[in-house]
Amino acid sequence: MIVDHLGSAVALDVDAMLLRDDPVALHNRGRSHTATSPVQKAIAAMQSNIEQPLSPSAL
Repeated sequence: MIVDHLGSAVALDVDAMLLRDDPVALHNRGRSHTATSPVQKAIAAMQSNIEQPLSPSAL
């Protein structure tokens, strides 16, 4: 329907915005849920505070 009304470029943009899977969750699938590396801990903190993002210094 989007292609018919707005064209294929807009349809591709909409598809990219409406990801069906969380890429971070897919990347971490099958791994332990315990964050061990500093990067994993920072990602976990950002995900836990998505509504009120932490400052870079807080991370």
